[in-house]
Amino acid sequence: MVREWTDDMGEISGFGGGYEAVCRAMVLAGIEWLEAHPDADLKFRGYENVFGVVIEDSPDAEALTEAMMNAPVYLEGQRIQARVRDDCTGAMHHAAVLNVLAYKRLGWDAYVRERRKQTNGAVPRAE
Repeated sequence: MVREWTDDMGEISGFGGGYEAVCRAMVLAGIEWLEAHPDADLKFRGYENVFGVVIEDSPDAEALTEAMMNAPVYLEGQRIQARVRDDCTGAMHHAAVLNVLAYKRLGWDAYVRERRKQTNGAVPRAE
């Protein structure tokens, strides 16, 4: 199923424009990958109090990141770059992974409801 990010879901990054478009592309590609691999064993690790460094700790986590990095990026209906990896920062990747994991935990409908409650790009929490 094709998922769409709507403006009422808020921004992931809070930076708008192309930066936000890259984040949204990663999240939507990650969700699409998860829907095709519902039993994926996703293991990531990072560092306490450090945002922007997230490390894949399982083959499925590596495959998810690869799918996210290969997503095309569109801004206002126009393709702005061939792949996310062409302009992705560690912070973008970290935020996108957190949102994809929230989707996995909540499911699409609850994830969208939680996104719509957010005002500053915070990651949705479980209900």
